[in-house]
Amino acid sequence: MSDKEFYTCPYDSSHRIHRTRMARHLLKCKINHRNVNVIVCPYNKLHVLDPYQYEYHLTVCEERKNFENFVYETENKQLDTSFPEVQNIKFSRSSENWDNSGNVVSYHSHLVQDGVTNPTTRRQEALDRNED
Repeated sequence: MSDKEFYTCPYDSSHRIHRTRMARHLLKCKINHRNVNVIVCPYNKLHVLDPYQYEYHLTVCEERKNFENFVYETENKQLDTSFPEVQNIKFSRSSENWDNSGNVVSYHSHLVQDGVTNPTTRRQEALDRNED
């Protein structure tokens, strides 16, 4: 693994974390280091910064482009969040009524496959260690 795949934890500089594990690590480390003064980037929650770096980071954050493109697209058009109405649905009446089926014995497919007719009398047969 190359050094580019590892990052230093913003909460504890002795922690070196693989990039794929960073999100999980930040959650755990945030709880363990509540007294550390950091600010989280609004564009990417994995960007945890010292307060003196925050203003500069907002101007150069790579994730900002994605956010601003989304805002630009949604400002220029109204997002359609409605669901289409469903019309002309026809339900057929069924003659089945499961509430009136009476006393029905539960079906156990594994017992039927083994030929067992009364599941309460089935017993476990111990296999000899020499048998496969």
